[in-house]
Order: sequence, then C-alpha cells, then structure tokens
Amino acid sequence: MGRLRNALDRLEALPKRLVGEIGRDAVEFELGTLRDRLNDPAVAYEHFTRANDIAVARAAPGVADPRSYLETVAGFEKAMEPEWLSRWAPITAADAPVVFMVGFPRSGTTLLDQILDAHPNVHVIEEQPVLAGLGASFAAAPGGIPKRLAELDDVKAPRLREGLEKRLARWAGDRLPRVVIDKMPLNTVYLPLALRLYPKAKVILSLRHPCDCCLSCFMQPIRLNPAMASFASMDGATALYARIMRLWQRVAETLAPTHEIVRYEDLIGDVEGTARRVLEFLDLDWDPSVLDHTGHARARGLIRTPSFRQVSEPIYTRAKGRWERYRPQMDPYLDRLRPFISSFGYDDAPQEQTRPD
Repeated sequence: MGRLRNALDRLEALPKRLVGEIGRDAVEFELGTLRDRLNDPAVAYEHFTRANDIAVARAAPGVADPRSYLETVAGFEKAMEPEWLSRWAPITAADAPVVFMVGFPRSGTTLLDQILDAHPNVHVIEEQPVLAGLGASFAAAPGGIPKRLAELDDVKAPRLREGLEKRLARWAGDRLPRVVIDKMPLNTVYLPLALRLYPKAKVILSLRHPCDCCLSCFMQPIRLNPAMASFASMDGATALYARIMRLWQRVAETLAPTHEIVRYEDLIGDVEGTARRVLEFLDLDWDPSVLDHTGHARARGLIRTPSFRQVSEPIYTRAKGRWERYRPQMDPYLDRLRPFISSFGYDDAPQEQTRPD
C-alpha cells in the first residue's frame, strides 16, 4: 500500500524478543527494507546486520556453517587447474537435454526466468535440484572432485547423464516443451561437471553489478543452508562472490561453453530487446507473451525465491545502483570486488544513486 511510515511504526512497536516461525530476525529484515525505502541506509544496514546475526543464532547446528559448501567450491576450483584439465579422459559428446541458467543469487535470474517461462515453448525449472543434486552427490563421493572429473569416461559418464535426466523428468515431467531451463544461480559451481557431461550445453549467465548483487544477498531473509550461510555477513557474501565468479571466468576460458550473458541492468532497461536476444540464443521465435511476465508470475503460483514480490509487480529500477547509498558500508570490500566490476564492464557504467519511489 506504500504506507511506509505506518509500517515502520507498527514494526518498531513489536517486542524486542520474538520466537517462532516469524521471529525477531524477520522483523529486523523488514525494518531494514523500510529504512532502505525511506533512504536511511546507515540504519537499514544496522537492521540487516542484526537480522542476519539473529538468523544465524536461531539456526539448527551446522545449517549456518558454510565450510562444507566452500570445500565443494574448492574442489571444482582445483579441477579447473591446468594440471587436472590435462588429465581429462576423452568422452563421447551427448546432446544436452537442458539449458543451464546460472550466475549468483540476486542477479536477476528470477525475473529472467519468469519472462522466459511465459514463452509457450519454454519451461523453467525454478531452483530445484536437477544439476545441483547431481553435482552435490558427485562432490560428496570419495576420490576427490578433480580426480573424479578427470577419470570420467564413456562408461561412467552415461550413468551420470542418466541420473541428471531422471532428475529432469522428476521436476519437468515427461511432456517437455522445446526448451527446458534449469535455473539455479549457484549451479555456476557445478558447470565443470555439466560441461564435462554435455560439452555443447547452452548456458545463460546472469550478471548484476557485483556490489548490488552482494548487498542484495545480505539484505534478504534467505533460508540458511551451507550454500547460503555466507550471505549472513558482507564479508562472507563478497568472498563467496569472488570465488564463484573466478570459477566462472576459468570455466569460460578453458571450456568455452556456448553462453549468453544477461545483465540485470539491461534487462530492466529494455525487457523486449533483452528477451529477443535470449530467445534467439535459444533458437526460439519471438512471442509477445513474454512481455506479460507479471501476469504469468501471478498465474504460475508459488515462486521459490526471495524475489517473489518483485517479479509479480511491474519492473522498477530502484534497486539499480543501490549500493552507492551504502558506499561507507561497502568500502571495506571494494578491493575484493573491483576485479569483477572491471572485467564485467561496470567500472565505466554511470552509477545511479536511486531514491525511494
């Protein structure tokens, strides 16, 4: 309803200690969101910090511990080193049954997924363990990720492909449209495995200004697990971003996947032009239904990401360049993110210090 001050007054009147499904962490996240919309970034950041601290404290043992996930990331990073790449056994190529949509959380993947899923010949599997489930089980098996990837051959690879295709059938059904997209941003980690099994697979990479991306992850009440636990601090979020996107750069350099890059800023600035480009990449004809992504999102029902509110309303630009208002809070992490700001072409982009609507 846009009654931000009324909402702020009500939330600030709540008890400082709340337990249960809606606890104090949820209140703090919402207070942070309101302060952000009211252009009070310093106080908003304090609320987001408290919210994340409370969420971590409330989490079950191990849930908010990122170490196991970071070990998986390290394994795939090592697998991309020249020493291991030179050991890869040859594998007979196979056609990929799915397109992989990857990137980093809060990079615009949910908006793009709603746009593409509105096309009659596209079905997007939204954040279900298709590649992610296969990749996690592969990483957990004994032998080490670099060694296991190198030793994949025409005996072992078909078994893994069969496992992925069974997962695909589970989440997409038997009557598949022309193009099926497995949308899971952090599948970026598992691309070495995906491209080992399907070297000609198409990949859609979603990008957003690294500072906006990390800040948005920190601001969201994301359900904690080892993969998401790094977002509970800005240090953790920016460190994970740097590792994931370095891995992507190594994959792009060494495995040369067929890929299309979609920048969030381009998507919200020119929905039709960006959609036409992506549909052409997918070898699909233009269909104007993709422009009614808000109606499609409402009709689709449950949206499994923190973007559920944003993608069911008209496109807005208030989140573009948001990080500029948080520059004092982001300053300690800029050196870590600067290589990606530069390599992804954001260093020369005009920065918008957006204000609330």
